[in-house]
Amino acid sequence: MPMLLHGITLAALIAFGGLATAEAQGRVLVSNTGQADGGLTGLFCSGSTYSPILVQGAKIDHAQQFRTGGNSAGYRLSSVGIEFARFDTGFNYTVSIRQSSSGNPGTTVATMSNPAATQFTSDMVLQFSAPQGGTLLQPNTDYFVVFTVGTVTDGSDPDVRWRITASDNEDSDGLTDWNIGNEHRFKGENNMSWQNNLCASSLKLQLNGSVVDTTAPRVTSIARQTPSGATTNADELTWRVTFDEAVQNVDRGDFQVSGATATLAVAQVGVTNAYDVTASGGNLANLDATVTLSFANNQNIQDTAGNALANITPTGTNHNSFLVDNTAPRITSITRQTPSSSPTAADSLTWRVAFNEAVQNVDRGDFQVSGTTATLAVAQVGATNAYDVTASGGNLAGLTGTVTLSFTNGQNIQDSIGNDLANTTPTGANHNSFLLDNTAPRITSITRQTPSTSSTNADTLKWRVTFNEAVQNVNAADFQVSGATATLAVAQVGATNAYDVTASSGNLANLDATVTLSFANGQNIQDSIGNDLANTTPTGANHNSFLLDNTAPRITSITRQTPSTSSTNADTLKWRVTFNEAVQNVNAADFQVGGATATLAVAQVGATNAYDVTASGGNLANLDATVTLSFANNQNIQDTAGNALANITPTGANHNSFLLDNTAPRITSITRQTPSTSPTNADSLKWRVTFNEAVQNVDMADFQVGGATATLAVAQVGATSAYDVTASSGNLANLDATVTLSFANNQNIQDTAGN
Repeated sequence: MPMLLHGITLAALIAFGGLATAEAQGRVLVSNTGQADGGLTGLFCSGSTYSPILVQGAKIDHAQQFRTGGNSAGYRLSSVGIEFARFDTGFNYTVSIRQSSSGNPGTTVATMSNPAATQFTSDMVLQFSAPQGGTLLQPNTDYFVVFTVGTVTDGSDPDVRWRITASDNEDSDGLTDWNIGNEHRFKGENNMSWQNNLCASSLKLQLNGSVVDTTAPRVTSIARQTPSGATTNADELTWRVTFDEAVQNVDRGDFQVSGATATLAVAQVGVTNAYDVTASGGNLANLDATVTLSFANNQNIQDTAGNALANITPTGTNHNSFLVDNTAPRITSITRQTPSSSPTAADSLTWRVAFNEAVQNVDRGDFQVSGTTATLAVAQVGATNAYDVTASGGNLAGLTGTVTLSFTNGQNIQDSIGNDLANTTPTGANHNSFLLDNTAPRITSITRQTPSTSSTNADTLKWRVTFNEAVQNVNAADFQVSGATATLAVAQVGATNAYDVTASSGNLANLDATVTLSFANGQNIQDSIGNDLANTTPTGANHNSFLLDNTAPRITSITRQTPSTSSTNADTLKWRVTFNEAVQNVNAADFQVGGATATLAVAQVGATNAYDVTASGGNLANLDATVTLSFANNQNIQDTAGNALANITPTGANHNSFLLDNTAPRITSITRQTPSTSPTNADSLKWRVTFNEAVQNVDMADFQVGGATATLAVAQVGATSAYDVTASSGNLANLDATVTLSFANNQNIQDTAGN
């Protein structure tokens, strides 16, 4: 009877219409609704495309077997979709999931919720929902979807038809390890046991749900989204947080930021597993700090299966920090790079400009030079914060002047995040100028240093050579001496532009010659920047010679100067002492007098080598003695070279004595000479007048005769102190009288000393 009813029902209920699809819940676990409609042709089948549930008052329960896949945690069924060819209202029914028991529906696992009352006469899939939270199905297990018909409620004759398919295949959108049985089961209301259908067809259905997931979701990456760079001065920061699967409960309470007081906002990126977390407001606008995104301690992020987030550190990229930099970059130093010193004669000048952080937009348009027409070029120093700025060409090759690097008014240098350069004067070293010197150095003077005078007997001679600027490469090989075999040594005078050149040894100790310092032909003296010495003859003083004198001075003569004769009664005696060369240290202490207590004084005779030595005072006024000039034992007379006096006895005249005579001469006798007797009639009368010492100024004016008018004549008797006085002529020839010789009143007879 059930089989016949089934056959009659199939034959009576052939219909076909379009497919309507209700919204599935979850993913498709298994389905055959996409397979072709229809059963196998055979007894009772007649090529039918549906199986009747209610027809002509007959009620037929249907059951379709399915088998779950191998997921060890099982599956969660959310709904069952059944494809009906026709569905009328006015009756009660139940759709349930039952365990398989000996190939037939067994214990009920879940009773599905029916959709709203629906009536249609063309194909539609009705969705029957599992209890809230879904129904857990075990892996690799056989179950049945069972449609049980209840009572008819409105007295009508409802018609319900379940589509069938003869295909053994499942649709491709389901899980590959699930399957739907190739036959279905049914039983009539008067038949208490389940029967196989005779048409070997499957009821068309779709099981929806999810694979039970016990694997916790993970954060795969946190990446900077806006801006994309690590360093920024942005007032709003966005990170993209990506998970390895769909998650839920993601909001700003799940995150926190450190380093800033900003507020967070969270937005899902479309329907992906990524969320953009944005920090804004707070102190971001003026902040200089690292801002780091992390998960809050009480974050409650889960996957759709309810598994809690397993990690808070990404398995991949973790760019969870921004370095917020609202501080403008600064120049820390400008230093000379090539050359490293100033002044210089270089034709190319390089400065190194260093910043306190990485900067951008640095090119030659940001710089300018003053003092030259040179062209600038700029190059970054590796991957550092320093840039080399080079000036070349223009007038540098011949320039003497200061060349200074500075920033242009329109410079647009910024740090990597766009903060403008804050200063144009470095916070540290500012060696932004080169002193260009293309003028050769010059010798300004050569002077005698030790000794400071030309004439010398020194065994070491030192000249001071001065240049008009600092020089280098100055050594003994740059100089030469002529006139001596001495060795040269050179030493800089402190930190000045002067050098002392010393000649020593060789034949200097015994040399009498002119020793002259000059520059060697191969001298390589340069100023500090490499300009060669321009002259070898000083522009100023050129005292480059010493007169070497190692021969001692000598006395050539001592002569009486005042008076010029030896015998004298003068109260002041002057000798002239003459040397063979210029001498020094000549004074009264170098002399002494013997025979008198006089005081000595010394005076040079003009610019000659002669000195007048004068004795005066003491007992000279009444002295009768020989007064002799000699040298004192400790005399220290030297020539201008320092050689000590070699002799104290002149090599020539030595009139070093005066005969001091302060006793007046006396007439010792007047005797008749011719005739020797008296009386006489001689016409010529001669008396011999004798003095006690040699006298002078004796002539006829010193005498007179009385008793005659005769004329007198006087003659010295040889070299004696006697003089013959002769009276003649006048009246002597006829005179008879006494003729007497006497001294005239104005006679001026003196001894040789002037008495």
